[in-house]
Amino acid sequence: MNKDSVLAYVKLYQHILEQYHITLSEEDFKNIYKLVELVFQLDDLYDLVGKSFKNHELAKIKKTMINLMPNNHPIGLSAIETLFQAMENEISLNLSESLTKYLTVASKSIGSGILTGYLASRLALESKVWFSKIIIEFNDEIDTIIRLANDYLDLNTHQKRKLAEIPQIKALNFFNNKSQYKRYLFSRYVIHKFRYLVYLIRFKYLKLSSNWKEHWQAIICSESILDWAFKVYVIDRNSCQE
Repeated sequence: MNKDSVLAYVKLYQHILEQYHITLSEEDFKNIYKLVELVFQLDDLYDLVGKSFKNHELAKIKKTMINLMPNNHPIGLSAIETLFQAMENEISLNLSESLTKYLTVASKSIGSGILTGYLASRLALESKVWFSKIIIEFNDEIDTIIRLANDYLDLNTHQKRKLAEIPQIKALNFFNNKSQYKRYLFSRYVIHKFRYLVYLIRFKYLKLSSNWKEHWQAIICSESILDWAFKVYVIDRNSCQE
């Protein structure tokens, strides 16, 4: 992990949250940085060539993540369990699987859920709202787009990074060419942004729900992470790795 690069992007995320009128403390941003660092460590355990690990290393990372989650909130704890399970599930993926199956598994191992889980926990969102059908579907779509955005880096990956990682399936493997992949990524992004606009009108402006405020908070928690990831992976083309 390139620590300076990640630190700069954590500061950028602070500005993104301000645009959504979400204010966190400096301690929160320190915790977010630590969580990103832990996600990198976890990813390295599974991906780096010649890297072997023992269960106690996984347990140490998980325990540290749990300790960072505000008030042991169930949303944050659930996000941690989902990430670790997804890392295990991703090992068994192969090219005989469909793109849908790949994205279903790999979208949960990208680590974005840890950050949305932290934010939702800090804002003390109700579990019944966060795990409602509308928010689950919204988050699933965001996780998928972030996975596609992360894999977008592999269109022009440095050979050094390729050699450092264990050969693994990427989204590009399911497309005939790079152009088709780009069209797919950006079309899903545009469709999602239209969906976000619909929710903006529905919950923030028209308040078409008795708990519109809670739903809106949940939506902007996740949308802020997408904005951040899209800036890092697609606009800046930065893997935040050395």
